[in-house]
Amino acid sequence: MKFKTVTVPQSASRSALFDTENLPIVGLTKSLAVFDGTTEFALETLAPGQDPGNPSAVWIPILEPGVGARVSDAGGAAAAENTRNAFGILTGVFDVAGSDANFFLFPQPQTPLKSYAGTDVTATSMGEAEGQALTNAFAYAFNKQRTPKLPSILRINLTNSQTTAACTFVIALAEQQSFAIKDAARFVDVIFLNGDADSSFFELAPGEKVVGIATPAAFTSADLNFQTTKVVNGQHLDPAIITDANWLNLVNAVAMRGASTAPPVWQWIGAAQAQYLAVPELQDYLELPKYLRLHGSANQAAQRTVRVFIL
Repeated sequence: MKFKTVTVPQSASRSALFDTENLPIVGLTKSLAVFDGTTEFALETLAPGQDPGNPSAVWIPILEPGVGARVSDAGGAAAAENTRNAFGILTGVFDVAGSDANFFLFPQPQTPLKSYAGTDVTATSMGEAEGQALTNAFAYAFNKQRTPKLPSILRINLTNSQTTAACTFVIALAEQQSFAIKDAARFVDVIFLNGDADSSFFELAPGEKVVGIATPAAFTSADLNFQTTKVVNGQHLDPAIITDANWLNLVNAVAMRGASTAPPVWQWIGAAQAQYLAVPELQDYLELPKYLRLHGSANQAAQRTVRVFIL
């Protein structure tokens, strides 16, 4: 990954511009846990013909169009959804305590289903029209293409001025990848020290994905999730330093179906003795952070070795 650091100043709602160098955005981190006002993370680009060096240049939001008409049928209403911000990051998705402890990953493709179903599914029974709309929603989601390449010159708009404090964002960009197709996964062994809930770190090459976790016969039962190091001045902090404050949880940046809370941390529940845990959740991401470690919900009662499979 390459990293761009950009700040929304105090008493402002928009950042300075940054250049993606025509690389796709695959994730971000932020320095604030809670924002002022009803925040919606939005990206803007210069209007055609505008000079990026002109402080009075006109900027326009990057939106995906409403798709309500595409998922309706003769028995259902054809009311289109509102347009939504690129990447489908919804209002309030970052605005919860502790969400600054996350490394938010952008999935490829982006398919928050609320934008296609037109309505949330409730506990009440569905009629024929609602059922057909939901079926169409899934059909559209499964056939949806990735978000197209965005303009290279962008800035962040948080909707409301952040009067309490400035917020610094680190934008993660996928690097150009050139590697041979693998027929089999490689593996790396990580160590949980006695009395510790965190493993040693391991390193991914660009484009590599974690596909499985194998626990030993004497593993102390714990929920597991992946963490990565914070990024400062465009560089990962030294992963050999195990201080928890240097590490962030990997989470999905897109809240499904309009959730107003931060996306949950991926956890592989009840990781216990002698299990191979398949990890399909990380396959939809163009690139993962370079350094990762496993974090458990409980300390290990003795030194343990866990094997991580990488493809």
